[in-house]
Amino acid sequence: KVTGVQTCALPISHPQAITALGQVAQLIDSQPGVLKVAAVHRTGRLEIGDIAVICIVTSKHRDVAFSQCKELIDTLKREVPIWKNEFYLDGTEHWVGTP
Repeated sequence: KVTGVQTCALPISHPQAITALGQVAQLIDSQPGVLKVAAVHRTGRLEIGDIAVICIVTSKHRDVAFSQCKELIDTLKREVPIWKNEFYLDGTEHWVGTP
């Protein structure tokens, strides 16, 4: 039986998601060598392969930018409460990230 994800929907996120995303961005922005930080998480219906999140970190040195951008996405995925409804090929659906 095929149950791969066909599409997913990212409705309005948990009420604390915007605050948590801002806190994660501030944490990364406070790291030595970081000049600017931006992070956006999309909401709404997404097809497989659509971009759901964009993270940007600027620095005078690329090693700092790359390592802090990795830390930004890793921390965002771990700390920001994003609710997602996955729709499977077999017609079922499943909520992810909800209590």
